[in-house]
Amino acid sequence: MGLKNRPVKPKQPMHQKVDPPVSLPSEETKEDIEKKVMKRLGSPPDFFKVEAHHLWDIKWRVNVWTKYYTTPDKIVPGFAISDSFFVEVSKTNRVSASPKIVKKY
Repeated sequence: MGLKNRPVKPKQPMHQKVDPPVSLPSEETKEDIEKKVMKRLGSPPDFFKVEAHHLWDIKWRVNVWTKYYTTPDKIVPGFAISDSFFVEVSKTNRVSASPKIVKKY
């Protein structure tokens, strides 16, 4: 009863099958998401920029950046994320976010 008598199992792939990648979102989609978030949120004081990053599928991360000065005589500003949202965009371009976006500014 050695190793020679053990049945051999057929090899199976180690990884799951992956769906083919969907086309990447267009620049217009990115800009549209940024505009919708800013419209709902408002423009913070010392607004610098808003960035939408596609994560996967219909999921996005949207960060709102502001600039600040630590002292009145500082010439070069610092930058910080004042608001950040995890956003889902439906096929009809409806945006839902977590946390919920409310008029803040």
